[in-house]
Amino acid sequence: LTLPSVLHSNMTVYQSVPNAPITEALLDIQVARTEDVDFTALEPFCDAIAAEYPTRRHRIEWQAAFSVSDDGPAIAASPGGGTVGYLLTSRDGSQIAQARVNGFSLSRLRPYQDWNRFRAEAQRLWEIYLEIAQPRMIERIALRYINRLELPLPFEDFREYVRTAPEIAPGLPQSLSHFLMQLHIPSSVHDAVAIVTETLEPPKDDGSLLPFILDIDAVRKGSLHPNDPTLWERFEKLHALKNEIFFQTITEKTKALFQ
Repeated sequence: LTLPSVLHSNMTVYQSVPNAPITEALLDIQVARTEDVDFTALEPFCDAIAAEYPTRRHRIEWQAAFSVSDDGPAIAASPGGGTVGYLLTSRDGSQIAQARVNGFSLSRLRPYQDWNRFRAEAQRLWEIYLEIAQPRMIERIALRYINRLELPLPFEDFREYVRTAPEIAPGLPQSLSHFLMQLHIPSSVHDAVAIVTETLEPPKDDGSLLPFILDIDAVRKGSLHPNDPTLWERFEKLHALKNEIFFQTITEKTKALFQ
């Protein structure tokens, strides 16, 4: 996690800080699926990284649909889906790679290290996936960071710690036991959309801390050739957008919690 340093080309550069509240970072590349390619064609990818990612599981997806007409009941369609790829977990359990017929992902669980190492590992694995899967086109890229802010209790207002927070109308009881809020924030500077989700988890048993979840998903849609040299520059923009959303959302009082 990083703090603002200097402004360059309309984007703020950030410096690392200790004790980041990141519980999971996810880098995802969605590709156009070739219908006649079976998930077993990705087994060579699993074999190529087995030394670092020895635990292998199937990745399963299911879909269902129904239709409604003005003069009749809803008609349910048969569910479709099944195994689409593999989940591969590192020896220490901190990283999970996904190789799917419709894309590639890398997750980093706590403790998060830093963006440079996370991006470098994702790029290394993507190049292996690219050689084996040979996708036709990239359709969507995304960078998602889930943060768990443990806010000290008691406090009077969420805005002591978080600038973007729910507001209860005057005249209503002002206490709040739970909420779920989602914002879609387009950014022309970063050529992406940030999907920001905020919610609460139950307080810790002793009532001293309230877990506040700040989930930031920076997404860029649009066709891109799999070998396009600008792919990782685009991820840099998504990372910059993620940082901007995070640090414009929290307060100085919250930053002090990470020291």
